[in-house]
Amino acid sequence: CVTENKTEKSRWAAPLRVLAMLLAAALILSLAMPTAIGVRSAKDSEEAQTLDDADRYSIFADLAIAGEKYQEAAGYLERLLARSDGMEEEELAQLCLKTASVYVMCGDTDRANQLLDRTLELNGASLEALLLKAQLALEEGDSRKAAEGLERVVELDPEDPDTRLTLAQLYERLNDYPAAAAEYERLYEMQSSDESHYLNALRCGFLSGNDEETLAKFDRYL
Repeated sequence: CVTENKTEKSRWAAPLRVLAMLLAAALILSLAMPTAIGVRSAKDSEEAQTLDDADRYSIFADLAIAGEKYQEAAGYLERLLARSDGMEEEELAQLCLKTASVYVMCGDTDRANQLLDRTLELNGASLEALLLKAQLALEEGDSRKAAEGLERVVELDPEDPDTRLTLAQLYERLNDYPAAAAEYERLYEMQSSDESHYLNALRCGFLSGNDEETLAKFDRYL
């Protein structure tokens, strides 16, 4: 059983690690500070030295990110976080999210999760933070925690089919077949040209033991 569990976890973790890093990379790019664009790469440039500490750390972090020096970038972003007193909540939430994304690229998921929790304390409707946290939970093999995060994403963005599909698949992993069937049915309503959603809903209906209702739906499908 132990071997099977490890195999199952690794089967899901490998591609999800890639997805988490891709999501983190996309977030880093979307949150990159525009002030870095016109600054020379040399950190002792005259322009950089005329800026205050916060601006310099922002620029240096973005330059490090551009060079894929994520550990170095994390150091500058941590210095920014240490000077965040008085920062607007929205700005602080974005800084926490950006720093979390950098830590994902560094492979430090513990610190990334801490910062994602802080992001959600500041902005509970941050879809990016919820998605990244769910991806990390999947990577760690915690399907229940991942499902809870995706439930919140679906609540905030009910028309996103990709998240619903992942959530349906997670419910199946958790043997929650009625919930999986409901998600597949909703997907079919959204994408009626894809009959696989309806067939998956029927399959989960039978697996849940709800034979009579599922047979009636199967008859309607035929």
